[in-house]
Order: sequence, then structure tokens, then C-alpha cells
Amino acid sequence: MNPVIVPSLAPYPIAVPAIGIVSREKPQRTMFPSRKKVKPMARDELWDALKKHAHRNHQERVSKNPDRIAYAIQQFERHGIEYQLKNEQTGHFHCWRKSDDKLFQFYAGTGKIQGFTQIRGIHSLIQMLEG
Repeated sequence: MNPVIVPSLAPYPIAVPAIGIVSREKPQRTMFPSRKKVKPMARDELWDALKKHAHRNHQERVSKNPDRIAYAIQQFERHGIEYQLKNEQTGHFHCWRKSDDKLFQFYAGTGKIQGFTQIRGIHSLIQMLEG
């Protein structure tokens, strides 16, 4: 049997017989030993799952745009407000206030009124355009 050379603090290596040397791994200690071990997802798998989820949410949100555009047009015509649809995909409208013909930009897909951070929605826009 070949001896195993073991590093030591002595100025020379110590030869120990190979019999009786057993490599043992320490038992893994966990904070919650009774919990079921879950295989962690690889980074690529996690990224792909998140990307797929975000794409699905985006498609659901964008699929509602034609209905929102139709509703905005209906509201503009009902209230006699001058408007132009600039982008059919985003629902971007230009509309003008009745009193002074000031331009307002509105996004029907999100309800955002450009230039106003706290005010959203077609009904809020119509109140401003009629005033």
C-alpha cells in the first residue's frame, strides 16, 4: 500500500499509511431541517419565466386598447370635443379645450394626460376640456 503524504507543521512531510483514512463529508446543517428541499431554478430558467410572464401581462393590457380608444372617441363626440387620433396602437389623442383651444394630449391605453402627474382618465380630461 502506498503511503499518503499529509501536510504538517514539521519541516518535512509525514507519510501515513493509507489504511484507515476515510474521507467523510460533514452533514449539512440547515436552519429548517424538516422543510422540503426545493431545487433552485437556474438563472436562465428564472429569467425566461419572468420574461414570459411580463410578455403575457403586456399582451393582456395592450389587447384592451381598441376598446379604450372606441370609448374615448364616444366620450369626445358625446361632449362635442374636437380631437384627432394620432396613434392607433397607443391610443394617443390630441384634443383641444373649448374655451381657448389649448392642446391636450391623452393616451387612451393608459388614461395618462400629458403634463399632469396626478390626474388620469377620460372623465378628468373631459372636465378640463369643457372648462
